[in-house]
Amino acid sequence: HNGNYFPFLGGNGGPGSVGTGEGAGFNINVGWNQKSMGDEEYYAVWSRVLLPVVKEFRPDLILVSAGFDGALGDMGEQNVTPTCFANLARQLMPFAEGRIVCTLEGGYVRSVLGKCCEAVILSLLRGTSRSNGGSCGSIGTCADSTDNVILDDDEEKKVDSDGTNEESTITTGPTANKCKSINPSADKSIQSTIASHASYWKCFAEASN
Repeated sequence: HNGNYFPFLGGNGGPGSVGTGEGAGFNINVGWNQKSMGDEEYYAVWSRVLLPVVKEFRPDLILVSAGFDGALGDMGEQNVTPTCFANLARQLMPFAEGRIVCTLEGGYVRSVLGKCCEAVILSLLRGTSRSNGGSCGSIGTCADSTDNVILDDDEEKKVDSDGTNEESTITTGPTANKCKSINPSADKSIQSTIASHASYWKCFAEASN
């Protein structure tokens, strides 16, 4: 992209780009300021930003621009594993009655891309759609900052190659404002996004107080 992306857009694309007019608050960006973010950082975005908004918004349909250039070994200079992509996709299953459309975007190393696509497709095919807020398998170790969920996953339990782990669960309980297991720069980026949207979403307003 020749640098034509955050943080090289003069402020566009960052956490402060929340949308305009009737769309204000619906454009939610978490812009990394460092390379090599991995599974735990992406799990943290899911638990602290995406899932709380999805639960509050209650969409009828979820459209996923499924780019995999952030996968470990691809060109995006991030370290996300196929298992992580599968787990993130599975976490969307309780919402919109499981109506999810994934369209392939980035991903430029075919050997990596194939594994990521396979993991996500199998995860969605084998996932079980449940009521909003229900358990659909844990995705990591980071505590949500919004009082929605705590992701409590034994690090010794390995997710199956198909992205499923029936023993893992999501439980409700006390929450934390930060996730100590992730890169501090990632945590700062997530907090910036939450602060920028605190006036638009109740879940973020509670987290910012």
